[in-house]
Amino acid sequence: NVLFYMMGFGKGEYLTEINKKIESLALKNNVVFYPHDADAASILKDVDYLLFPSKKEGFGIVAIEAQSVGVRVFASDMIPKTIDCGGVVFLPLNKGAKKLANTLINDYEITRGEHKNYDCSAFCLENVMEVYQKIYEGK
Repeated sequence: NVLFYMMGFGKGEYLTEINKKIESLALKNNVVFYPHDADAASILKDVDYLLFPSKKEGFGIVAIEAQSVGVRVFASDMIPKTIDCGGVVFLPLNKGAKKLANTLINDYEITRGEHKNYDCSAFCLENVMEVYQKIYEGK
């Protein structure tokens, strides 16, 4: 009984594989695809959780975006820990989908997906610009 929004899912063979799985599980009415350039902040403000099961990720800005609107993030342990503003639960992918699902279910039973205030100030424009300035000045 969930609605699953997918963003950043790629194209071609990967998308075909995802659609086949969705059809085989009769979940077509439970999955909504958004284009890669969709306004993530607008979508995220209406969701209970962000699932971020990437096997490889350079940074993971969407996790910061999610926390900035109060959404708890369940991310793979392959995501850089620097994205945690207090709202990220890191889970090892090698434990499988069932472990992730049980963690989400348990959390939902307690929180009902309630949004919280997470401190994302480390990523505000002023702080980021200060870091860039130090880099360019060689400090």
